[in-house]
Amino acid sequence: MNDSNRQLFENLIAQIETVRTHAVELDLQLDADVQKTHRACRESAHNLTAYLALRNFDLRELQEQLSALGLSSLGRSEGHTLASLDAVLQVLYRLAGHDGIVTSHAEDFQRG
Repeated sequence: MNDSNRQLFENLIAQIETVRTHAVELDLQLDADVQKTHRACRESAHNLTAYLALRNFDLRELQEQLSALGLSSLGRSEGHTLASLDAVLQVLYRLAGHDGIVTSHAEDFQRG
């Protein structure tokens, strides 16, 4: 792999990690409100906070770059936001040459 590809992958990883961190932080901030929802709706409420955090970012350039690589552009992640972010991150980690276990998120996508 050449340096420009590695740099592209690392840049994309950094952007998605920023979005993911923001999603987790917002979820923590709103957790007291989420806990007030009906038990059956809490998982959806947590996902909603992650999705709202995702939509705080202008993702157009990131989405174009992801699509050009044949990856999910995160445009349809509303039903499983963190699982979508994690799935794209796992592929990018591998493309960038990072070792580690690729986690399957199939169950999260089914539940979404």
